[in-house]
Parts: sequence; C-alpha cells; structure tokens
Amino acid sequence: MDYVGRYINMDRSTERRGALEAQFAAFGCADRYVRFAAVDGQSLDRSRSSLTDGECGCFESHYRCIKESMGDDRHLHILEDDVVFGPRTIPSLNQVIGDAFGRGEMVFTDIFVRGELVTIQLLMNYYRLSGMLEGRAHGEAPSPRFVNFLDLTHISFAGSASYFLRNDAKSRLLSMMERELAAGPTVPVDIFFHRIIHAGELTACCTLPFLTSVDPAAIVSTTIEGRPQLDRSALAFFMLRNYFFIDKDDTALHKLGRELTGPVEDSDYLDTLLDVFRYIFGENFVAF
Repeated sequence: MDYVGRYINMDRSTERRGALEAQFAAFGCADRYVRFAAVDGQSLDRSRSSLTDGECGCFESHYRCIKESMGDDRHLHILEDDVVFGPRTIPSLNQVIGDAFGRGEMVFTDIFVRGELVTIQLLMNYYRLSGMLEGRAHGEAPSPRFVNFLDLTHISFAGSASYFLRNDAKSRLLSMMERELAAGPTVPVDIFFHRIIHAGELTACCTLPFLTSVDPAAIVSTTIEGRPQLDRSALAFFMLRNYFFIDKDDTALHKLGRELTGPVEDSDYLDTLLDVFRYIFGENFVAF
C-alpha cells in the first residue's frame, strides 16, 4: 500500500526531531517520512477560541499538514513528534494498512485509553484475539498472529499522535476542519476527530495491538519518588496506553507498576475490585 508520511515538529523542538529521525533511520523508513514545520499557536488570532496557544497551534498544524498533502494522491500518515516506533511497526503497517482502509477512512495506530471499564475490556478482547497473550506461559515474547481493527464509532478515545488518512477522505476532513477553524476551534484536534467520528461524519478504526506508542519522557523517569500526584496519574494512563503496544517492554512496565503502587496507602480494600477486574479482563468474561 503506497503512502507518504509527515511528522509535525516545532522548529525549536530539535531534540524531538533528532530522536524521531533516528527512529526512521533505524527502522529503514527515512525516505517515507518528511517533516512539517508545526504552527506556533502564539502567532495565531485566538480571539474566537477558548483553547490554549498550544492547542490552537496543534489544530492548525494538523489542518495545514493535511492541506499541504492534497497535491499527492497517496494515502497520508500523520505523526506528532513524540511518537514511538518499534521493530515491528513498519513491517506491520506495510502488511495491514490496505485492509485497515477497508474498515475506516481514518486508521489510528495508537489512541489515548480513557479509564472506562467497557472501553478497556473491549480493547483487551481485541488485543487477546490478535494472539498477543499466547506463549506467555512459556516465557515467549508477545507476538500477534494478526492485527485487529477496532471500529471507533462508539469508542471513547483521544489522541492524534499517529493516524492514517485515506486519500479519498482528505478533502472531506479538510472541509470539516475549515468550518471549525472559521468559527474558532472549541476543542483540541484529537477531540474534534473523536466528535466527527462519533457523529458518523467520518469512519475510523484503530489497530490492535497498537502499532505505535508515545514517548513517556515527559512523565516517566527511573523513579517516581517525590513526583506530584498529577504526574503519577499521567504515568498510570501512559502505562495503560503502552500496554497495548506491539513492541512494549513488559519488564519496564512491570517495574513502573511497582513504583506506581508503592505509595498507595491501605491498598487491601481494593483487593475485591482487583479480583473482579482480573476476571473482566480475562478470557472467560462474557459481555452482557
């Protein structure tokens, strides 16, 4: 499947640019991805919007990045510069993106996982069906038998770190984004995507397992001792998101989990709930 990739990066974010381009070189896809200079929100007229400078700049950047690709008849892969590839990202994308476009005009390779039980259970079910949990009893590294595509129409999600846009859907998405920008954007770009997908204005799916992840550098360190509660909460959601990544580091996640729960006081009262969650996320649970 022929596609071109663009990554959105602020001029001042040279470290992120270097890290992302190093990934492209390491995984043999440097010729496929080109940089798009992100829009600085401070340069925009925000008088009609309640969003922050950064949120306005991000929305405008995604819009202009798509618009600039209109002269290219290939499908488009848009990345934000904190995205993380793994060794199996590009081979998997090359193998499945054609099939994925049969399920949605937008294909997300990673989403922010909200802490909602029904959504997590559904993600877990699709993740399990891909075969990622097979072989764990024998100490084998997780490896999918195939990639699943989860319809996002009724899924609560956020995130715009990595998504594909089918070529024949570019102009329609641009028109919707233009209307939002003209009125003054009321929500960040990822929530805007969520809104139009839930309204049925655009079809979308997400790969399971996730074929990309995000850089945890802003919220994860070797220890979280002394970190504020908000950082711990952000770390918890990063771990929940990264759990579904095709090339996740199970050992590192387990270590972070121990650090995360270390400061929890009187955790025994949660045992019953945790037992219930283990069953709900297990293979024997039947949705009703």
